[in-house]
Amino acid sequence: MRRPNLAEQIAGDLAARISGGELEIGQKLPTEFVLSRSMGVSRAVIREAISRLKQEGLVDARQGSGAFVTSMRAAGSFRLDPREIENNREQLSQVFELRLTLEGDAAGYAALRRSDRDLLALSQCLHAIDANIRDGDDGIDADFAFHSTIAKATGNAFILELVDLLGAQLKNSVRIARLNSSSYVGRPEAVLMEHKEIYDNIVEQRVEAARSAARRHVMNAAKRLGLSVGF
Repeated sequence: MRRPNLAEQIAGDLAARISGGELEIGQKLPTEFVLSRSMGVSRAVIREAISRLKQEGLVDARQGSGAFVTSMRAAGSFRLDPREIENNREQLSQVFELRLTLEGDAAGYAALRRSDRDLLALSQCLHAIDANIRDGDDGIDADFAFHSTIAKATGNAFILELVDLLGAQLKNSVRIARLNSSSYVGRPEAVLMEHKEIYDNIVEQRVEAARSAARRHVMNAAKRLGLSVGF
């Protein structure tokens, strides 16, 4: 068996500290400098290890602020391999089928339980998606932030954790799929309208309409990438 490289070893050690509660959700990781000194490796190794933790949905690296713990999920539990998904359209389709069920029901729960604070956060996400379109950005980060905010509005920590896990490990795959899909060209405005439909139904607390709008959006997103999902 291949021996794990230094970055994998460091990532595994940090993941164990997170799952063991030594590093709690919301806590900021020590800086690259501190970790490199304490673990006796270069900052480049630490940077790669943190990138791996981010891919696994354990941390969120914020530019200029550092990396923060976002999940207590232990290493080796349910996870996706982003590199494998990038090269396997069948697996990518299956992940979108999982999103179809998860995010559809999440939108329904969010419509039922959302607070004024949730609505404000969702509105800000919509503005971010709109700004991305005008700036010519791919908008993927704002897109996944919108779905994460919906998951948070459900009040169900497990839904939020799974949506965030999928988002963290799916972003790069979606970026690559978009670049390789001519069917996505010229569609950002349609994406914005789909998000707005979900938002409007959550605002009005139309549970089934919100659920249907979210499922329709995920199915359309798959079609834009040339994938076949649903039945």
